[in-house]
Amino acid sequence: MFDLDPTTREPLLSTPEARANYEHAQREVAAGRLVDEGVVEHQTSYWDAGAIRCHCGAVVELTDHWEGSACQRCGTEYGSTGQMFRANWREFCRETGELDD
Repeated sequence: MFDLDPTTREPLLSTPEARANYEHAQREVAAGRLVDEGVVEHQTSYWDAGAIRCHCGAVVELTDHWEGSACQRCGTEYGSTGQMFRANWREFCRETGELDD
């Protein structure tokens, strides 16, 4: 795999080793020992929601789970971006059918 220039879609060969590896791959494709599938995009992302300080002073590690995170000390619940949920959000969601536990 090689990183591509986003504009030209040509391989970025910034080191002699990368250039040699690319040339070797091209020779293997020409000899029929390696399949060139063209440009196949692979992307990876990672998101750490971080932590906040609860109004009671405790540190709350946030998660990206839709139910949020709860403070271990006082029970206050927060969303993935740190917004405080209303105290009765679970009951409200049950009444509206969004939560059926």
